[in-house]
Amino acid sequence: MSDAASAPKLLLIPHGDPNSNGVRELFLRDLASHYPANRLVRYTLVDAPSHEREGTWLGFRAVARRVEHSSWPLLSTLKQLTFTRRSAPDIAAEIRDLVRDEHIDLMCVILNSANAISLAERLMRTCPVPVAVVVWDDPAYLAAGHYFDPWTTRAVLRSFAAVLSSARHVAVASDGMAELYRSKYNVEGIPLIHGIHPSLWRSPSTATTSRSTHVVGFAGSLHCKTEWNAFVGAVSDWNQSAAVPVRIRFIGRFPRFGARRAPFVEEVGSLSLPETLRTLATTDIAYVPYWFDPRRAWAAQTAFPSKMSAYVAAGVPVLYHGPVESSPARFLQRYPVGLSCNSLEVAEIQRTLRCLLFDQNLRAVAFHEQSRALEEQLGAEAMLRRFAQVLGIDRALLLPVSTEGRRT
Repeated sequence: MSDAASAPKLLLIPHGDPNSNGVRELFLRDLASHYPANRLVRYTLVDAPSHEREGTWLGFRAVARRVEHSSWPLLSTLKQLTFTRRSAPDIAAEIRDLVRDEHIDLMCVILNSANAISLAERLMRTCPVPVAVVVWDDPAYLAAGHYFDPWTTRAVLRSFAAVLSSARHVAVASDGMAELYRSKYNVEGIPLIHGIHPSLWRSPSTATTSRSTHVVGFAGSLHCKTEWNAFVGAVSDWNQSAAVPVRIRFIGRFPRFGARRAPFVEEVGSLSLPETLRTLATTDIAYVPYWFDPRRAWAAQTAFPSKMSAYVAAGVPVLYHGPVESSPARFLQRYPVGLSCNSLEVAEIQRTLRCLLFDQNLRAVAFHEQSRALEEQLGAEAMLRRFAQVLGIDRALLLPVSTEGRRT
């Protein structure tokens, strides 16, 4: 049982729409849904001008503050400077009042924007309670995505380094990010990966599920289009000569530009997480592309694809398609729940596909390792153990992983 009175009063500060159904927001809901009632307040930086100023979120008090940013060159730099110099001091003062009025014991800032990084640095200088931080994307990646000029980029990176050095604890997106930040910033990052509730785990089958057709599943956002296009090309070539063709089942919103379509690509559309796992469970292999582009090397090494958790929970062997130096490749070395294909060449893609479809020993190992990966890394209990570690509290203070104890 959780002792709600002993749990610290937590102020959660992310940047993003609380009503979004994006992966990051679902992650926050799964974390907060296990926090004791009346012991959490959410303060959100939002982009939408019509968002309600006060409200509730999962039954907790929620406060929203609109901020402005841009992804246009020059304008993005101007808006970031305006936020840092004008908006951040006002928001920090407002948060200090909220900390006092709500008797906050601890803050957790999600560093998912340059605005959030600037705000966290100011809060650490001016607010009397400790701050834990969660890093999902490296700040260099965030700065590049907003086309900041070199001076603003350096300022964001300096601010980020100051935040990490002052934080109570630092959650990071992967083991690879933890290792890199240990050497670069001298901090011990705690890998915090989105965990799937055990009620949604699917039992695997060691035999391929399809007889007349092999099915490869894909779920989520498709950012790695070069890799996807190479994979679709390899499947197209396979289907011209193979006795049993391969189909690709795409779950999510197919990109409008840059991604190759084909008659054998079945576009299912967006589904809820339970529906996604049920659909993936009917496939033979689940596909994870990652960037080969050297300009994306840092992101490939530090980020961790949330679809990996879904694929393993669905009980499907994983085909990872990307560079050797990446967080998914490192994960597969530790938990062999599938195979890596580290090439864009048709022959190598088809070789990996053939092994995953027909090597029953390999599939048996993958299915055996799935339970270990879920217990240690990708399940809800593993996620909550790490979350408690990030906050510096006992795991017993969070609600248990059970259908009855989970607030939705």
